[in-house]
Formats: sequence, structure tokens, C-alpha cells
Amino acid sequence: MTRQELNAHRHPSEAGLFWLTMIVIVPVCLAAILFAFESFTMALVVVTSIVVSTWILMKMLTARFLGNCVKVSEENFSEIHAAIREFQDLFDYHTEIDAYVYEQSTYNALLLPLLRRKFILLNSDVLANAGPENEVRWLVARFVGGLASKHYRFAWLQVIISSIEKIIIFNLLLYPYERAVVKSGDQLGLLAIDGDLESAVAAVQKTMVGGALGEHINLAGLLSQEEAIGGSFFAWLVKCMSPFPHATSRLVNLLRYAGQRHPLQLEAFLAHEEEATRQRVRRAIGHAGPADIVEPLEAPA
Repeated sequence: MTRQELNAHRHPSEAGLFWLTMIVIVPVCLAAILFAFESFTMALVVVTSIVVSTWILMKMLTARFLGNCVKVSEENFSEIHAAIREFQDLFDYHTEIDAYVYEQSTYNALLLPLLRRKFILLNSDVLANAGPENEVRWLVARFVGGLASKHYRFAWLQVIISSIEKIIIFNLLLYPYERAVVKSGDQLGLLAIDGDLESAVAAVQKTMVGGALGEHINLAGLLSQEEAIGGSFFAWLVKCMSPFPHATSRLVNLLRYAGQRHPLQLEAFLAHEEEATRQRVRRAIGHAGPADIVEPLEAPA
């Protein structure tokens, strides 16, 4: 996939929020450069300490994962291993990614980036309660897609951003971009599984309540929850303090993206829902007319 094709599937707010983030990053970098001229030795010590401590943490975590988790490889969970490689090729992202399966009684997956090493953590509940194969494939693809989306913009600024995010006041300006990247990853994940909206929605629902209960969630109820917090100041405040969007917002965004890029899959998905749910979905994503429908890009073979 070319960079232009990848851009077409990013969340629409990501580009603007990238420049907002740059407004924060550039002054910090300039201040660091000025500080370096004023006290080169101290600056060198600080930068070296950050890099070395991050490297040590990466090595310690690698050892912990290898000693207590099951590494995804050709020998164990080969389907996930193959999916990661497939999506790296699809999104033209070839930085090393390691994945581990760990035991925890919740359906979720985590992405942990450290320097140039990336870790995907899939807890055991994900695999034990996964439905169709595309559910797990979407979880993996959204991480690889998110990494690829951020890689084109921040390949050389990751350590600086990670350091700045530890200062809470900067998070208010950096987190909007992080949330947009999460939604871009969701969209790229949906592209990677050929618009299989049912699997993607099911995976999001299971991350909210666990694998055992995820299949019993009513989509209309979740959309109602999103409507309820749509104008809430407190919901906005909670969102501002997190690098992750609300799960209900991610669902609405996935549905909206499907309407634009995978309209046939969206209609097939809605065909199995009750009329009340179909109406609520259309209200949530807006009424897309023919001019709003964009032909989906084909994933490379």
C-alpha cells in the first residue's frame, strides 16, 4: 500500500491534529537545543539517561514476556504470526513487531512501543472467546495500521513525544492526535479484513465487556450511550485525559467509515439488525448519499 493510499484511510481529523501536536513538539525541541548550548554536558546526560533507561526497560520487558507469556511465532499461534506479517506488508511497515499471549480474565489487546521495538500483547481471553477469524485479525491489523499511520509522521520523534506525554499539561494537546491515530488504526484494520464490519464491531464490543458477554451486547444500546454523552462536559473531560477515544465513539466512527468506504458491507451488516437498530445507526453516521460514497481501495494481493 502506498503512502497516498494509506492517507485515504486515515481518520479525517488526524492531519489537523498532527499539526497541533507539532506546535507542541517544535518549541520543546527548540528549548532543548537552546538548553544544550547553555549546558551541553547536562543535556547530554539527560538525553542519554532517557535513551538508556528506555532501552533497559525494553530489555526487561522482553525478558518478562519471554519468561511468562507465549510468544506468537510460527510454532505457537501461527495464524496471528502470519496475520502480523501480512498486515506489515499491506501497510508497508517493516519495523520489528513481537506479539505475546498472556493470561488475564478480560478480552483486550495492548500495543507497547519502545524505541524501534514494538510489542503486541493479546491476552488469552481474546483467543479463547474469539468468534470468526477476522475478529482477531482486525485487532492485529488495527495495531499495525496505527503504527504505520504514526510512522510516516513521527518516525524520528517517538522518544521526545513519549517524554513530553509524561508532563500532564502537554497531554491536552498531544492526546487528540493519539485518539485520532486509534481511529485511523480501526479504519485500516477494517480495510485489512475487507470491510468485515460484523467482526470489527464484535471485537470492539468484546473489549468493553469481555469475550463471554460480548456476543450479547445490543448495538442500539451502545449507540444510545454515545448519544447520551455526546454533549456531556464530563465525558469530554474524561476523553481529554486519555489517549484513547471512548469505545462507543470508536464504534460510531467504524460505522461511518464503513458507510464511506465499504457501503455494501455496511448494508449487509445492517440487514441482520432490527429496524430500530438500523435507524439508530443511520442517525449516528448521518445519511450518506451517492456523492458521499467513496469506492474502497483494494488491498494488495
